[in-house]
Amino acid sequence: MPDSLRFFVCLLSITSLVWMVAGCGGDAGAEGADGGTSILSAKETKLLLRQLPYKYEFRTVATPEGAEAAVAGQVRARHHTVVNFGIELGHGHKAVPVPRAGTRYSYGYPRGGFIFTSDLLIEGPDGRLEPNPQIRTTAQQNEASEMTVSMTDKLCLAATGDHCPP
Repeated sequence: MPDSLRFFVCLLSITSLVWMVAGCGGDAGAEGADGGTSILSAKETKLLLRQLPYKYEFRTVATPEGAEAAVAGQVRARHHTVVNFGIELGHGHKAVPVPRAGTRYSYGYPRGGFIFTSDLLIEGPDGRLEPNPQIRTTAQQNEASEMTVSMTDKLCLAATGDHCPP
């Protein structure tokens, strides 16, 4: 396994560990702070994401079957890190495809009412997932993981009152 792929897999494992440690802090089935779960609208989702220290370009995307809404776009950060993403909102079961990544690299959180897809990993020529070659440096790899964790956690907190589970 190439060193960059090994590093990226290690980084994703660390991210999962951080989610676990900082996660729900209790019963994963517990109700949110407001006594329940709310499904975010596309407008609410965009407003929440814009609270994070990144620059967004949203694009129009079809709402997957069974979903209430969908948001897609590109997020940029200080190290010129670019991550394409798609978010299915509601209790549908189909993620929003992301260019070059499809829907294979998704984080689904049914209690939070969303499926988050990104292009941190893309499909290689042999069909296997591999690191996105546009994320070149260690700083960009760290920042890309931080961006996706921050975005999903922002949505979890808004929808349930709790942090995302791993």
